[in-house]
Amino acid sequence: MTSARTTLPLSRNLSRLWRHISARRRGQLGLLLAMTVLASFAEVLSIGAVLPFLGALTAPERAYGHPAAQPVIQALGLTAPGQLVLPLAMAFGVAAIVAGTMRLLLLWASTRLTFATGADLSISIYRRTLYQPYSVHVARNSSEVINGISVKTTSVIYGVIVPILTLVSAGVMRLSAWGRMMRRIACAQLIPIARAPSHWPRSIDWMPPTPMIGSAGKIASP
Repeated sequence: MTSARTTLPLSRNLSRLWRHISARRRGQLGLLLAMTVLASFAEVLSIGAVLPFLGALTAPERAYGHPAAQPVIQALGLTAPGQLVLPLAMAFGVAAIVAGTMRLLLLWASTRLTFATGADLSISIYRRTLYQPYSVHVARNSSEVINGISVKTTSVIYGVIVPILTLVSAGVMRLSAWGRMMRRIACAQLIPIARAPSHWPRSIDWMPPTPMIGSAGKIASP
């Protein structure tokens, strides 16, 4: 007689796993999420620092006359467009170093927290095993118990916790980069409209009527 094993939904399995995680590890997961957000902002900042640096290299006069560069120019006392390249290069280098450091710290913290959570789960499983009746311990070998706990904990670490943390980190990074890109696109579309002269048509209703061409090739009046 074979007994069919019921497979629980993924959301229920994750909920049961979350209940077995201690309150201390839950707080550390919250701190890891905050670190992920900070690392994503640092990554976006390093990507955004590339554009001013490239603009100063390709068109220094245009970058020197940009209104956003005037506070930096006045603070550093720059007098020529070519002098703007070095500060922007240093800013880009610092942003890249900060972003790389944040990514390394995030990788170290997520790896450490993942294996610490797996160690807590293995300790909890082994504690529950030790509290079983004496007849259960006599009926089976202790090496099988230790091997089973090690295998199941490793599968939880590499099959559940690591993919979830990687997915959350990548998702936050992509959302930050997407938000920054959409903001730049919106600014690029709104600035030309805001700077357009007042006599330019702002709507299709202000367009002059298009003349109609008749069948004889003559232009008919609207």
